[in-house]
Amino acid sequence: KKRLVLSIFVDGLAQVLLTADKFAYLMPNTAKFFKNGMVCKQAYSSGEWTYPSIAGVMSGLATTQHMMFHNEIDWKLPNSVKTLMEYFHESGYYTSAFSGDWRIIPSYGYARGCDRFIYQLQHTGFSVEKMIGGVINEIDALKEINQFVWVSLGDLHDVADEMELPTSVQTHLKIEDRVCEKGSETSVKQKYDMAKKIQYEQMLQYMDRYLGMLFSYLETSYEKSTIN
Repeated sequence: KKRLVLSIFVDGLAQVLLTADKFAYLMPNTAKFFKNGMVCKQAYSSGEWTYPSIAGVMSGLATTQHMMFHNEIDWKLPNSVKTLMEYFHESGYYTSAFSGDWRIIPSYGYARGCDRFIYQLQHTGFSVEKMIGGVINEIDALKEINQFVWVSLGDLHDVADEMELPTSVQTHLKIEDRVCEKGSETSVKQKYDMAKKIQYEQMLQYMDRYLGMLFSYLETSYEKSTIN
């Protein structure tokens, strides 16, 4: 068994950046950490957005089976199906989840099999800089036992949702790049906006700095063969 199994979900991360040269430029710490790993270029999400796709990841079910897809209907995973957390928990792992995403919450069934579930919306106190500190603290506190840790980062969504961005991101934007066309309620239906594209790239670099702290901790605290 691996001593640590860590799953990092970055909500809104564009797949095209993972296979292009820009990935190493925009997220150098992340690209460096995973350079010797496996990159899946022919994997497809089971849903068009967070709510149905994460339900698929956590349950192994297709959307027509878990039925979590309507943006105005809150549902939960079927009790008859084991979740990813439950499989790890039954295998002797201490399981924990850190989520700043309002579509990855305990009531959807994601707390089943979870020893500790920490949730707070990212722009009300659980943004990447605070969450990474909590994750490192959790892993370090229980380093002598097998752990499965799920981390969900929702900060990229602040661009589409036109939320206030971190100070260090704002200072790297030109005035014209801070003016956005008013977006629709659903981010996937928004029209192309150059200002948001530039903001998005700055946010990627911002998040990568904090992810770099997590990767540095892992590299100094674990042998490569003991983490996954």
